[in-house]
Amino acid sequence: STRFRVGSVAMALTSAAAGLLPERGRLDLDAPVRTYVPEFPEKRWPVTTRQLLGHTAGIRDYQAEAEVLTSRRCNDVREGLDIFAADSLRFRPGTRYGYTSFAYALASAAMQAAAGEPFAAFMRREVFAPLGMDRTLPEPLGELPERATPYLRFNGMTPAPHDDDSCVLAGGGFLSTPSDLVRFGFGMLDGTLLRPETVRMLWTPLQLESGESTRYGLGWFIRAVRLAADAPAVPMMGHGGSSVGGTTSFMVFPEQRVVVAVTTNVSGADTAAIAARLAQAFIAPPIP
Repeated sequence: STRFRVGSVAMALTSAAAGLLPERGRLDLDAPVRTYVPEFPEKRWPVTTRQLLGHTAGIRDYQAEAEVLTSRRCNDVREGLDIFAADSLRFRPGTRYGYTSFAYALASAAMQAAAGEPFAAFMRREVFAPLGMDRTLPEPLGELPERATPYLRFNGMTPAPHDDDSCVLAGGGFLSTPSDLVRFGFGMLDGTLLRPETVRMLWTPLQLESGESTRYGLGWFIRAVRLAADAPAVPMMGHGGSSVGGTTSFMVFPEQRVVVAVTTNVSGADTAAIAARLAQAFIAPPIP
């Protein structure tokens, strides 16, 4: 029940909203994002919500440590847009892949406008509540019961400095638990939240104009994972999360219906290796 910083695993959580709103006719993923966020400055090329969620929009990522280690509090997802709104796009949308948390800040502003309510409230009511994810929430100010204290590996273990990710909530600002993440994974597999065709859309990697696959869908890395030397590779959809005082690995194996989540309150921990070992125990054939 202990809550951890799950970092960019928030992108996978956000993908559920990106599926629900189009299903309800509220959001067109391929419309220019300024359709929903007209206050965002016009750029050289139009940007769509699909491109934002797939990291092909050209929005920049963090440029300085001060943007990562910040105490700035955003009470609305639109408040953080000024961090990058004045910057030019790094490339023409659709031509390259460029991972960025800020793209999710802009995408969440579009989803908020489409939903007609605060993004965090929509996530709580339409995503977390139906799945029983009652330990998952935006990281609040101040103390929170049953929250892991974040640490850095420095001269042993050092308490991590304060960092506020509320301005990039959709890209890295949620607290959660391994159990809640597993509930979310099975919610995607079972059709509890989304239609099967919507899940397939989220789990389909985008293609660049060159035809090259990004190996990233909308909020999900798409991989083929070999869990044993003599075993065939199996499809895996998932996400990792690295934050100040937290590391998370979240893996969904659709064909085997296995979901694994590993969280820790230490930066730079190799949770991916632990998650792979756990998945191997459920999926790989037993050693004779």
